[in-house]
Amino acid sequence: MTNNYSGSEKLPIRDILPAPPNGYSTGITGEYLKNYLNLGEVVMGEKQELIKKLLEMQKTFMDYDHEKGVEMEDYFSAQEGHVLKGFRQEYMDLANKLVDMAHAEKGSHR
Repeated sequence: MTNNYSGSEKLPIRDILPAPPNGYSTGITGEYLKNYLNLGEVVMGEKQELIKKLLEMQKTFMDYDHEKGVEMEDYFSAQEGHVLKGFRQEYMDLANKLVDMAHAEKGSHR
């Protein structure tokens, strides 16, 4: 799809939405629009939840660091019951999931 969007005018909805998938007409139908918008809400909601969780984890880490300091052993191999036990892996997994979602949304690759 090519358009001459300069940023100052409003785009018609046909230029904003991706092409309808197989099984849908080439026109924008109410069913297609409803399904597309619902999918967008689900994806955006999941991304927002991931971002929220990552920010909460950052705050927990910073609070702990300011209060007690973080030793290398605690960060990389905290003992059972320690506030940072599994922190590094969980944070990395969530961040990677968020990056993967962004790439999938844009159709790009790492």
